[in-house]
Amino acid sequence: MNYAVVGDIHANIFALDACLDSLKKFQNNQNFKLDKIIFIGDLLTYGTHVNDTLEKLLNFSLKNNVEFILGNHDEMYHQLLSGKDSYYFKKLPEWIKISVDLTLEKLDEKIFNSFKMNKYLIFGQSLICHANCLILDSANKNKWIYIDSLESYKEEAERLKRLNLKLAVYGHTHRRKIFFNEKHQKVFFNENPNFEKFTFDLSKSSPLILNAGSIGQPRSLNDLDCSWLFIEEDLNNNIYQINYIKFEYDINGYLNAIDKEYSSNLEHAKKFKSFFTKYNN
Repeated sequence: MNYAVVGDIHANIFALDACLDSLKKFQNNQNFKLDKIIFIGDLLTYGTHVNDTLEKLLNFSLKNNVEFILGNHDEMYHQLLSGKDSYYFKKLPEWIKISVDLTLEKLDEKIFNSFKMNKYLIFGQSLICHANCLILDSANKNKWIYIDSLESYKEEAERLKRLNLKLAVYGHTHRRKIFFNEKHQKVFFNENPNFEKFTFDLSKSSPLILNAGSIGQPRSLNDLDCSWLFIEEDLNNNIYQINYIKFEYDINGYLNAIDKEYSSNLEHAKKFKSFFTKYNN
């Protein structure tokens, strides 16, 4: 089985257009069709092209075997649209609440509700969800905690072992990372994986944990590289090959859209743009 995982989009239509084009070119160049293409949650907030993003994804899903995963922002919009309290919204800083409010003003509720979103997917011993394996326990209140530090990855690996899961793929933190602990070897913890192919033998390790990063608002260490994650499974031999597939897109177009959206509040525009400008020294 081979599949693609696309990290948090956050209404960045410029990144989404380039990503979908990259997925098409990859399949053409490899001369095969991906078994699944999984969008790992958080379709909206931050970016300004709300319904364009949703319509683009729906049209793409008609021609490809696509799965959508529920993210914390997706859950929040479902709650707010249905008139329910959203604990996540309440704890957001004011400048992000403004983005949520603007998203709600634009949002076509019918289009948004037409998305079928899974809380998680399990293929054999592989888990794909937005944040962490605590989502499997509906009573757990920590389903959106970040798995980001080395210590949090070690704790997550122990939870996955108890669940008899060998592979976990997440988004949420916006930082592509790889955690792998081969038996009797040092922990392999790559906080900024490049775009070469990685091969893992899961018969000799604790769970492999991958973070797909974010195409809409990447926050990996010291770079703005944008990519989606390709995973190829050889289940008979427990061999997994993974590759972050890099693509370029019009970041300046995105930044200009932010300036236009927040033309009456340049301070808020500056905060949203800071994710993309902090390395431009």
